[in-house]
Parts: sequence; C-alpha cells; structure tokens
Amino acid sequence: MQNFHQPLGMTRIVHTLAVLALWHGCLAFIYVDPNPRPIIYPPGYDRLAVEMAISRRSPDGPLVWTLSGLREGDIMDDYSNARNVIRDTNKLWINNTVPFAFAPGYTNEQMVEIIKGMKLIMKGSCIKFRSVKIGVDKDFIYIQPLSGCWSLVGRQGTGAQTVSLMPPTNGSTCVYYGVAAHEFLHALGFEHMHDNFNRDDYVTVNFTNVQPKYYHDFDKISKKDYTDFGVPYDYDSVMHYDRYAFSVDPDDATKTTIIPKDPNAVIGQNDHVSKRDFKKLNIRYNCTDFL
Repeated sequence: MQNFHQPLGMTRIVHTLAVLALWHGCLAFIYVDPNPRPIIYPPGYDRLAVEMAISRRSPDGPLVWTLSGLREGDIMDDYSNARNVIRDTNKLWINNTVPFAFAPGYTNEQMVEIIKGMKLIMKGSCIKFRSVKIGVDKDFIYIQPLSGCWSLVGRQGTGAQTVSLMPPTNGSTCVYYGVAAHEFLHALGFEHMHDNFNRDDYVTVNFTNVQPKYYHDFDKISKKDYTDFGVPYDYDSVMHYDRYAFSVDPDDATKTTIIPKDPNAVIGQNDHVSKRDFKKLNIRYNCTDFL
C-alpha cells in the first residue's frame, strides 16, 4: 500500500483554513495544522497516470472523477465499509453539520467554486457546511489539492478526513461545483447509482466495451449491503456514471458501457443534485422539513 501522509512529501505543514461567509462572499484566513490521518492508496495506484488522464480529458470526455484511479474511480476505501446510502448511524455527521477546512494550494476563486458545491447540497436539505472550529470539532473534511477527485464514504470518526479536488490541469479539473457536490455526497454517506442492486432493470452494462481491469467497478451490491430507502432508481442522480464510464475507447461513440433502458434517459450529469438524491439524503439525515 502506498502511504502519502501529505502532499509534496511534507510530513507536517501549516494548513490554511479558508473561512467563507457563504451569504456575503467574503474570504478570511486563519492557519491551523489538522494533522490528518495518513492516506493509504491501494496497490498499484499511479499518481502521475491519474494526473495525466485528467490533464488529457476533453470537455466532452468521461466524468472527471472516473479517472481518479480508485474504486469506481473516486472512492477511497482506506477506512470505509459503507455502501450507497450508508446504514451505520455512527458514520453520519453529528447534528447534520459538516465542518470543513482547505489545505494550501487553492486560489480564492477555486475555493469559492468548491463552496458552490456545498451550497448546492445545503439548498435542498438540512445539511450544513461550515468552517471548522478548532478545539471544538473532532471530525471535519479537509479539502486537499491532491491527484484526482475522491472521497471516503461517510464520517470516519478519525479527525480530519480528506476530500481531494485536483486543481485545473490544462483546463480539466476537479474544481467544479458539481464535482465537489458529488464528492461531498460521498463524504455524507453516498456511493454510486450504477451499482444499485436493481440496476439491471434500468440500465444495461455492456462489458464488451469495459476495460477488463474495471469490471469490478460494475459489481452490483445486494439489498442487505445498503439501502436506497425505497427511492426509485435515478437516471438523473449526480451519483450516476455516464454512458462511457471505464470504456475501452471513450472517444468512440459506439463504445458505450452503460446504456439506459429508457431511450430518453440522460445519465452522467454533474451540475445539480437530483430530487431523488435529496430525498435519500433527507431521509438518512432525518431532514423532516425537506421531505
């Protein structure tokens, strides 16, 4: 397993917390050292290959988080044992509040874009994102400019837990509000839509066009492993992958990997949280005023 404790090989650095007044758009800075638990990458993880794949991604290419080199592209499994919408209440964020901090390496504009992803989730739920209160908050998300876009699933209970949102490389980036919202939903306890137990009723996975090393990223999970709270399958979910996820040739329009059975369905959007995403989130976090 590869162990990257800090970006740029530093064992301890002073980290910047960007405290954003969400409703007024002003930024202020204080300095803290969150000392996050070391990040354990899976065997064979290739940081440079991830960065290269993202830098070469075309604007109409596959969803950027599928290129991040982890399970299903963007799920870090170091501490997580959850599936889709997490069942374990110990993995939920206390008082529906997610404290956050930024690591150095982002511009003010990039931090504002990431905050837009938080606000996207906040507008349809009782989830609240706010800057971490040092000495008060034990657990918080620590947003770092590492390789790729990825998150752990659910609150880990280990202090600072990383969400990686790689800054722009030749125009392609994880720093986009919809990508940030996708990763924050992972941190809130969501996995992906395409591995739903009833997936085959709604989409066809064409394994002929899937790169063999990614076959496992299409494994379905059983009802006993996770819950969808009875919410119907959601083509529109921000957690649903696109038609060319893990394709042998995503630039070839004939090499689709996920084919909706509804010919009018659009999958793989990354600009909004769907109504059904919100419904599951609000059931899980008991956001009764939003149900």
